[in-house]
Amino acid sequence: MVLGSALTRATCGENEILADGTQWEHSCETEIIDDNFKADAGKCICAEGLVRGNDEKCVTRKECEKQLCDALREAPFESDSSESQENSEFPQCREGESCAVIKVKIVGNFTEPPSADRWSFVAGCF
Repeated sequence: MVLGSALTRATCGENEILADGTQWEHSCETEIIDDNFKADAGKCICAEGLVRGNDEKCVTRKECEKQLCDALREAPFESDSSESQENSEFPQCREGESCAVIKVKIVGNFTEPPSADRWSFVAGCF
């Protein structure tokens, strides 16, 4: 007995599509365009124009900025240095500061093809 391929096909969630092996899936934290990191065929990925958010849902880049900045506003300041002058009770973004998200190029090495394009999104208080 042969079952139809529709029965074995993954059911994707809201704002997701089934990858055909030619797309990349980006997240709030990273954007990688490199043939070595294409989504596997049959995997559910976010639809074009959306990225995987911190809650695993597909969101816009604007929503990513909110997610990344909200984490800074809510988390207490942490420092690896025991000599820090910072009060650990203060939120990372202090009164009067604004959060901004910047896109930073991840520099590759000689093993990566010249077409590889890797970025990281980092939030900070200014």
